[in-house]
Amino acid sequence: MKRKVVALAVALSLLANLFAFSTSFASAIPHAPNLGVCQMATLVGTVQFKAYNGLYVTADVNNGGALTANRSVAKTWETFDVCLNSDGTASFRAHANNLFVSARFNLTNTPLIANAPTINAWEKFVLIYDPSDPSPTYTCAIQTASAPHNFASADPNHSSQLLADRADAKLWEHYALYSNGSSTPDAGC
Repeated sequence: MKRKVVALAVALSLLANLFAFSTSFASAIPHAPNLGVCQMATLVGTVQFKAYNGLYVTADVNNGGALTANRSVAKTWETFDVCLNSDGTASFRAHANNLFVSARFNLTNTPLIANAPTINAWEKFVLIYDPSDPSPTYTCAIQTASAPHNFASADPNHSSQLLADRADAKLWEHYALYSNGSSTPDAGC
């Protein structure tokens, strides 16, 4: 009987520690209090992003690596490595040019461009799960980890170029993520 009580106490202690960790992780993202974090661990590997317009996001090397949702088929330029950072954020490396996607806060409308050789603050994002989206397919939003924590939009009024210029995640800020099923992170991330 004493062993069962000790085992139960240990199990409860482990659960309490796990709850404390998950609560502290969720509170580290105060700018998205009503949304959950996408299960990034299941997306580690390569992914393609499909914007709400039904087209894939590309890192167009003929346009300086600018991200635009304008491709009907996902090929190399539409494929990204998901890199999990130690702070719980994610970074995306474009297969098109092997550079990281950056939210260029120093440019008008904060375009997303695959042009960074290393991961710094502008290359960190949070994938936000939004169950309120009317389509069950487009349920993730991409939010910058740096202030002002804007969402990436593929608004057709801006030629579907991805811009981190939206305070809220509405239709044009939702994406479907397609994975190749790999659960092995790239050692270079």
